[in-house]
Order: sequence, then C-alpha cells, then structure tokens
Amino acid sequence: MLLVVDNSCSMEPYQNRLSENFDQFLTFFIEGDVDYQIGVITTSVAPAEAIPGTVSATRPPSTRSPEPGGLVDGGWITPTPKNGKRALLGDGEGGHLRVRLRNGPESAFRAITPAIRDHQQGFIRPEAYLSMIFVSDEQDASPLPVNEYINAFRNVKGQRNRDIFNASALVVTDPDSCRAGSISREGTRY
Repeated sequence: MLLVVDNSCSMEPYQNRLSENFDQFLTFFIEGDVDYQIGVITTSVAPAEAIPGTVSATRPPSTRSPEPGGLVDGGWITPTPKNGKRALLGDGEGGHLRVRLRNGPESAFRAITPAIRDHQQGFIRPEAYLSMIFVSDEQDASPLPVNEYINAFRNVKGQRNRDIFNASALVVTDPDSCRAGSISREGTRY
C-alpha cells in the first residue's frame, strides 16, 4: 500500500487525525493476518529548497520532506516492527511545508518508476496487490492527464495483472463542510 499524504500546512489537523487513528487502521491488517507493507510519500514533487514560499521547520531539511517519490523516513511499515505513526508523520516536531501545488499522482508515479523503485527495492513486491490511497484537502495539480497515471500504475503489475492494482482518495468533496477558515478545495482529479 502506498499512502500519498498532502504535506502542506493546511493538512496538519488532518494528518494529526490520520496519525491518531493509524493503529486502528492497522488492526484490519493484523486481524486479517495480512502480510502488508505500507509506504508513505508526500504530494511534493520538488525538494523543499526549490519550493518558493517554503517555511522553515523545527526539523532539519533532510527529515522534513523526502526526495520527490521517496518514502517518508526511507522505509515502510510492516507487521514488525510497528512504527506506523513515526513513518506516517515523522516525530511530531513540525515540518509541514507551504507548498503551492499538490501533485499526488505525479509523486506516486515517481515512487514506482524504476529509478526510485530500485532505491526502495523490496517495497513493491511482484506477487503483492498494489493499493494507493491519496489524502489531501486540495485539488491535484499533477501535470499529466489522470488516465496516463492510471495506466502507468496498472502497468506496474504488468498487462496480465492489472486487476491487482487499485486506488482510493480521501479528499474534500464539499468545501463548505470543512473547518472554519480552511482553504480546502474539492479534489475532483483524485
């Protein structure tokens, strides 16, 4: 499973809720005796230093945001050791970035392309299902048409195994229902 989590400032309360409930989410895998691997990436596709308006954080830049397509903390969550919250949101010492564009599908595409995948060797297993979950409070701004990303994701498993890929999104569908003062926008591209 690849979780693609918007790492912008406006997502902080949603990331906190995701982190607080992550152990409950893992319960479904544990009770089902599933051999899972969960990687987390951000929606950023440029290094923090290259994003105009990046705010400083309390953590050093190397831990603030991974390279585009790189897994947060450089690893993934497995049944043991149980490190879900740390891998999901770091160590809770800040590090949210002011990003102008959320590029969920583009970031996911970079995470599964051979150059990055080789660096993260072992994360995408040939025999395993591939699920992606996109989490954002904004519209996606990835450069390619959505169908190009879908085809690329399905092709990771090969033409004969395209049915072992799926994608889901936890995004805003009604901006009026978001918290007061939120800049959330409908995420129709997801």
